[in-house]
Amino acid sequence: MAYNKKNEFPKDLQDISAFCRVLSHPVRLYILLELSKTKHSFCGEIVNNIPLAQPTVSQHLKELTKLGLVKATQMGVNVSYSVNKKALAENQENMNEIIDKILKNLKKEKQAK
Repeated sequence: MAYNKKNEFPKDLQDISAFCRVLSHPVRLYILLELSKTKHSFCGEIVNNIPLAQPTVSQHLKELTKLGLVKATQMGVNVSYSVNKKALAENQENMNEIIDKILKNLKKEKQAK
């Protein structure tokens, strides 16, 4: 079994990395923007707004759902998708914290010179 070195780093950095990886694709950002305009949407409704095939959109929704940024709710035979506001806010807060730490370190470095 392969050893993954990312486990050597703090969990908060691993979480931020996963968040950035998922948001690094423009389609996922677009899906989040589209979902933020409505209370919930079905995959077919999202597909109508994106020039991509349904399986491709479903795969991107799966990635967003796996990270917890999107909630998937079974409604009969369909799945309803919505933005998980709490998860998005938590990730934003974590991202802001790490950026603040980096900027503080850079400021200290500059002052030391």
